[in-house]
Amino acid sequence: MQNAVLRRPGNENNRIPHFLYIDEFADFICKATEAIFTMHRKYKVATTISVQSLSQLDTPEIKQDYRSTILSNCANKIFTGNAEYDELEWWSNEFGTKRDWTYSNSMDMEKLEYDKKYGSVKWAFVPYFKPGKLQTMSQKMCAYKIRGENGKPMVGPRKL
Repeated sequence: MQNAVLRRPGNENNRIPHFLYIDEFADFICKATEAIFTMHRKYKVATTISVQSLSQLDTPEIKQDYRSTILSNCANKIFTGNAEYDELEWWSNEFGTKRDWTYSNSMDMEKLEYDKKYGSVKWAFVPYFKPGKLQTMSQKMCAYKIRGENGKPMVGPRKL
């Protein structure tokens, strides 16, 4: 497969995009699959893989740590639920944090208007998804982290 990808004529600007889908990717992890994540993008080959758990990406019989190579080169990640607690922690950290603002305002009951002053304005960084929230996702929901058109990550929940 690698020879077919690397022999494609043209350059990054004029190659026709191709898409590779690998279900149960854990069965195919080896030295030859490393190039999928490190070189094939510049040849316009987009790859979608699926595994049941992150532990399937561990390769104790092989010296090289393919798990970190794969996860660091995947810009878009989708979590659909049912994971062990250690993996829930990893996913929660992977999705990152957001700034959460809290404030209180008071209402003037005589004028029936909110007071223009906000009191107790505070903010804190909170996770997009806590491990418990990821654990209790319904069957038709997913959490995602994708790279938007501007290159910035977009994180959130979605229905499947």
